[in-house]
Amino acid sequence: MCEKDTHQYPEFQFLLLPHLQAKFTTPQRGRQDGMTFLNPIALFGLLAAGIPVLLHLLNLRKLKKIEFSTLTFLKELQKTQIRRVKLKQLLLLILRTFIIVLLVVGFSRPTLKGSLPIGLGERARTSAVIVIDDSFSMSARNEHGEYFRQAKDAALAIIDALKEGDEVVVVPMSSAHDQTAALTLSRNLPLVRAEVRDAQLSAITVSATASLGSALKLLESAHHPNKEVYVISDFQASLFASSASTDRHIAPPITAKLFLVHTGSGAIPDFAITNVDVKSSVFSARQPVMVQATIANYTSAAAQNRIVSVVLNGTRVAQKSVDIPQGGSVQTDFTVVPPSAGIVRGFVEIESDELEFNNRRFFSFHIPDQLRVLLVGQPDDLRYAELALRTSLSSESTTFNVAQTTVDRLSSGAIAQANVIALVNTSSLIPAQVDRLRAFLDQGGGAMLFAGPNVLPQEYAMLASALHMPDRSVRTPSEQASLPSLLAIESTGGEWQFDRTDFRHPLFAGMFQEEPTDRTMRPTKPRTIESPSIRTAARFAVTPTSNVLITLSNGAPFLVEQKLNGGRMLIFSIPPTRAWSDFPTTGLFVPMMHRSAMYLAGEQSKLPALRAGEEASLPMRTTSSPNLVVRTPKNLDVRVQIPARTNGIPSGQSRTLLAADLTHDAGNYQVFSDGKEISAYAVNVAAEESNTLPASAAQRSQWLTNAGIDERNVRQVQGVGDIAESITTARFGAELWKFFLIAALVVALIEMTVARATKHERLHSANG
Repeated sequence: MCEKDTHQYPEFQFLLLPHLQAKFTTPQRGRQDGMTFLNPIALFGLLAAGIPVLLHLLNLRKLKKIEFSTLTFLKELQKTQIRRVKLKQLLLLILRTFIIVLLVVGFSRPTLKGSLPIGLGERARTSAVIVIDDSFSMSARNEHGEYFRQAKDAALAIIDALKEGDEVVVVPMSSAHDQTAALTLSRNLPLVRAEVRDAQLSAITVSATASLGSALKLLESAHHPNKEVYVISDFQASLFASSASTDRHIAPPITAKLFLVHTGSGAIPDFAITNVDVKSSVFSARQPVMVQATIANYTSAAAQNRIVSVVLNGTRVAQKSVDIPQGGSVQTDFTVVPPSAGIVRGFVEIESDELEFNNRRFFSFHIPDQLRVLLVGQPDDLRYAELALRTSLSSESTTFNVAQTTVDRLSSGAIAQANVIALVNTSSLIPAQVDRLRAFLDQGGGAMLFAGPNVLPQEYAMLASALHMPDRSVRTPSEQASLPSLLAIESTGGEWQFDRTDFRHPLFAGMFQEEPTDRTMRPTKPRTIESPSIRTAARFAVTPTSNVLITLSNGAPFLVEQKLNGGRMLIFSIPPTRAWSDFPTTGLFVPMMHRSAMYLAGEQSKLPALRAGEEASLPMRTTSSPNLVVRTPKNLDVRVQIPARTNGIPSGQSRTLLAADLTHDAGNYQVFSDGKEISAYAVNVAAEESNTLPASAAQRSQWLTNAGIDERNVRQVQGVGDIAESITTARFGAELWKFFLIAALVVALIEMTVARATKHERLHSANG
């Protein structure tokens, strides 16, 4: 096919591979594009067009002439009238013959510019891939019923249009993310129909790009000359949210036709819980936990007094009403008190509306009844820290299991079993210990580092360099998350005091009594804390990612927080001894040690909240068995085996569980080891699925352009009713039978008018 033909007849060439287009666009001689007939047998009816001609010839038989002398004067008048009558009879003959021809041609179903060569017709085999949007937005309804049921009806209509020998496969959009899904083209049409009827909605959301790419990949093994892809969806705007760079990977097969079959009728008014975040950083039994929920309004009017509730472990523990602006969203905070320690599973819920799937959003967290703190250093340096952690505070119900070890006895097993590690005045660690500590922090662990006489700048620099873990979310090397540099050990003839404290930091939340406030709820005097008297301290140079919590009167930081990928570290510029200060004997020391340990363990208490279909890792710290059981929201138990080694740590001490195919359903999941629940995670539907606003024509056009697809080669189908005609048009061209029948009707009206006029003239002549 030459390039000119391609532009003139776009339906002959669909979605050509760019690198093969030159090969398949060379001129082809002898190709005839034009009209073909879907019912060519009806053309035998053209023989009936000879009937009016035969009747006309019979009426022209020669008659015997008899002369009457009295009629001679009429001969001149007869010549003119007879000539006029013969012309009208000839016109009637042509019109009647034309009517028959138009009717016969119309019943033969002529098509123009067919996409298949003349002669193949319906005998050409078809390979079809039907992509059905099975995301939860398809649970919406309109006057025709549920969108998903409409989509299944459309798929069944497409299958009904196939003939014996054709092959087809149905691809749910949710399966596009699963590279192991075994989908193949099948000629067993009844089996494929059953698959369509049994299809169910899925919590997994997949972009249009991934869905189309998966469909086109299936056509690579197809051998039939006619290849078709059907995408049946409500085509909400979020379906086309992928980037241009992602869309460009699509490589459509030669001659594949693309049909976009639309279901639904626009956006559905709806309210949705789009996000839930556990804001607390310190978790303790019978202590408040803050949960923040985001509620969106996808309606055309502002909403007032919408009821939002929080449920923990099956019990409703909080409820409030919120006002949500039109087309906007609000964030509302709940303070809930877990009744006991352990794993807490919950969800935030809004009252029912038209779409049920987004009225709940799930979360989970862990309230430890005991935290394991590992103190590393010499016994004399650890004495005050151990006493502080073993001291019980009436305001806390979480206790500490404190263990001690020296640097030379620090093992990987001890590191893996700890929640928090405190390095107190320690000399340099060996490389194997640093690797274990780095894995511990990377997996969400927390650490405290206390400076001291043994923490020399050169040795500390080696530790800081070894613990340097680049954060991929930042752009420049200077912004990478690394430990602050130790510049020197400074002493003064006098004493240093605390200068500034960041009381807004979660570490200090609830640690001190609130100051008196006035009517405006502003403190009547600045908040202060008891400061130790410091004679010697280490001076650190903080990084752009460091957070200074307390500074000294000499301007140097006293307490620095550093986030290192999954974990956190608190760096103190003095040791927990009386060698450099009186810090261990102040009233601040015990609550500071308690709060620091609980804060550092807080990241481990925040259990993952995943998107449906997402692969993720889970913290696995309290099991020595490699065999685990995951209980799904449908109460199905799935056995999972921990990888043999994770980050160099043996499986018995591993903290990672790959949740690859255990996120299919929305809800709370439980993880058991030897019958005991040791972890949990929540799975939610993608937030963008709640916005059912359909994509604009410009968005769809841009998506097709980014994917390298010519929009002229795409057919838009509105609902089930247009499918059969659209398929026929794409396979054989545009049918013209309607135009032929209309033309036959018009010619028949003309024939009736001419015949009536001729009859009137004959009567007038006879009466004359």
